[in-house]
Amino acid sequence: MNLFLKAKSISDINSLIHIGGHKGEEVQEYKKLNLKNVIYVEPIKEFAQEIENKTKNLDNFTVLAIGLGSEDKDGEINIAEGYHSGSSSIFAPRPSSIEFKKKEKIVIKKYSSLKFTPYRFGNYRYPGL
Repeated sequence: MNLFLKAKSISDINSLIHIGGHKGEEVQEYKKLNLKNVIYVEPIKEFAQEIENKTKNLDNFTVLAIGLGSEDKDGEINIAEGYHSGSSSIFAPRPSSIEFKKKEKIVIKKYSSLKFTPYRFGNYRYPGL
């Protein structure tokens, strides 16, 4: 968040896109920024639904239940268990103590395929995709 605030202080940013939104832990912080648009991108359906629930009465928030990548395609994400669920990734897991017991089919889109109205965006976070 500090990086975003620093960027906002030196640039005319009016919107934010959060790539890899996880469970929307930052929703309350983003509300305080009074942005024109906040777009969450979260490919794991359960997590995208949690963000939808947190933002359902916020007209300036949008949730896209997709992953972002270098091409438009269907894919699969390895979902990390419990506390480590933020480590979920479309890439094969490396040996570690994190357990990936589930996989989920997802849609992956190129950013340019989304056809957003040109916003002055601050980009935040991009784990796993």
